[in-house]
Amino acid sequence: MAAALPATAPATPAAALERAAFNQGHGRMMPPAAAPPPADGRGSRGALIGRDRGGETCDWRTQTMPVPNQLSVLIQTLSPDAERDLGDAIKDLEAAGLACTVEHQELGPQAFVEWLLPTAVLIWVGEKYFGAMLAEAGKDHYKVLKRGLGRLYDKTLGRGASVIRRLRRQDGSLVADAAFSGNLSFAYASPEGWTVKLLFPLDVSASQYEAACVAFASLIAEHARDRSRSALEVEIEAMAEEKASILPEEITSAHMRGRVRLLVFWNSAEGCFHVPDPGESGYRGKLVSRPLGAVA
Repeated sequence: MAAALPATAPATPAAALERAAFNQGHGRMMPPAAAPPPADGRGSRGALIGRDRGGETCDWRTQTMPVPNQLSVLIQTLSPDAERDLGDAIKDLEAAGLACTVEHQELGPQAFVEWLLPTAVLIWVGEKYFGAMLAEAGKDHYKVLKRGLGRLYDKTLGRGASVIRRLRRQDGSLVADAAFSGNLSFAYASPEGWTVKLLFPLDVSASQYEAACVAFASLIAEHARDRSRSALEVEIEAMAEEKASILPEEITSAHMRGRVRLLVFWNSAEGCFHVPDPGESGYRGKLVSRPLGAVA
């Protein structure tokens, strides 16, 4: 099963995109909260149809995102067939105590480099999920959760992956993924509204994928526990300040934190998270990144 997604426009400078989005009133300071799961706590796996934004340029960094509640997982897909393909993984996640909801999105033509576009499967997880994941490490529930995560890898990132994003140009030709897989990503939306999305390199192994998932859980949990010592907090504040710098003086970084859309990936060679630079990567034709929190 492949999720088809057209790609059209060339890269646009990040500051110009941000300025245009703000001037046109796109986005909200706080993402809307997802509907709470049913009383049985297991959540609904009914497909919900999401539409594109009336022909507007739809950039992941300027979209508003739903926030999972408590121990819930929101799975957004580009294909209505993905829920069936991911059935076993979803069952394992639910068996580990997570309420899973699946939403299907229909998106129109996109802009920017390939890894800024929505992945075939985007999994939104709540803050308490990360804490529970770390607390359960080594226990029976964690083994079920680990099995579910492993099945997600097999379906989206493994050699026999069946859930695949296909990008097409206007002439119908396929666009190959660059640097990162277009099949799977994880994301967290904070109560403030900022979001951080975990991407996976094209050549990620099963063990590297598992390490990235655990490190991502630690990253969020540590920020919630003590943001003053968090590299993630340094990054969020720096990005908010950058956004505020191109706006009127009355708009401060505090106003812009809810508009931060951060991308990260686990650099296995260095054992830390990196932040990819879309502008420089597009200009140089290769991935350019820096360690998370290493801001100028």
